[in-house]
Amino acid sequence: IDNSEKKNIIISLAIIALIIVGFAFYLFNYVHNPISLIIKVVTILSLLVTVFYFATIFRSNKATKVEKKKVIAYIPIFLSGVALWSVQEGGGTVLQTFMDNSNHPELNAQTQSVNPFVVVIGTSIMMIVYRKFASKLPSLFTRYGIGLLLVAASYYFLVPASIQKHGFSVWWIFGSLAIAAMGEVLISPVGLDLTNKLAPKNFKAQLMSIWNLADSVAQAINAFFAAYFISHTTNYFIIYASIVAVFAIMLFIGGKRFEKVINE
Repeated sequence: IDNSEKKNIIISLAIIALIIVGFAFYLFNYVHNPISLIIKVVTILSLLVTVFYFATIFRSNKATKVEKKKVIAYIPIFLSGVALWSVQEGGGTVLQTFMDNSNHPELNAQTQSVNPFVVVIGTSIMMIVYRKFASKLPSLFTRYGIGLLLVAASYYFLVPASIQKHGFSVWWIFGSLAIAAMGEVLISPVGLDLTNKLAPKNFKAQLMSIWNLADSVAQAINAFFAAYFISHTTNYFIIYASIVAVFAIMLFIGGKRFEKVINE
């Protein structure tokens, strides 16, 4: 980066900082419900940044036609990642609220330990599996699809409890969190691997940023639909789980085509 480019970057960052400070001042002094507005702004910004990154890659001459074709194949991976993290991140918000209606709401804090416990144990097991059965494992897309099905199952698992509404066993929630964590164990390394393999040579960092943005977009969507969860709990679980399941089925059906794109 030459001096002129550094100067432009510094000026751009200064302008962005001023905009953020000005927006924050306006928000907390003149807006009646600033939290609601912040959620909407974060949601919109997350989507805009994601679209900007994709548009930059498709418009650039530094990416070949084959590389752009790979990026197109990556779009459903990104969208499934958004659906995945919408469910996974819901464990810290949606399920904590849902826990209050169980037969042991006092165990709310203990649910936070389920995910890290399963992830640590599951990751250790998967490391052994990868070492001993690497040549016999299904394709990346199949493993990703299986992980998505597990995440979808974690919300389907809560439907009976949501129908009961009050006094249901706390084990429904512990079980759901454990199933979702197992899906995360499968998906996280595979998602990073797919991102790396489908990324254009000159845009690996940008595509990795897009993968990380999937979590941000998911959390923004979760915040946006939190009110719907409160009044339509069963529908919320079924809709979210079904969206994730649809992406899993798409990957199972189109897995071989995606594999061909990677190998081009």
